[in-house]
Amino acid sequence: SLVVKVILGVNLVSYASKRREGMEAREAADVVNNWGRDPIGEGKEERVYNKKLKSLLDNEEDDVPRIAEIGENKPGQQGKKGRVALEDLTR
Repeated sequence: SLVVKVILGVNLVSYASKRREGMEAREAADVVNNWGRDPIGEGKEERVYNKKLKSLLDNEEDDVPRIAEIGENKPGQQGKKGRVALEDLTR
């Protein structure tokens, strides 16, 4: 009985140490692949282009006005943006 417990304990310690090494390796990889770093393979010109493109795509002046006929706004709510409830959608 004691021998089984010792063998089980040694195996658990071995398993825990392997898990710890794997965790440290994943943490090191997360530092390399951090969200704040520059994208891999993009030059300075491409980053400037992507930033300009994003500003053009996010421009609200180009958006079509929201209308009640397709469930975006209820009558009398012109111009108010917000999340539309699923039951209010008409299509």
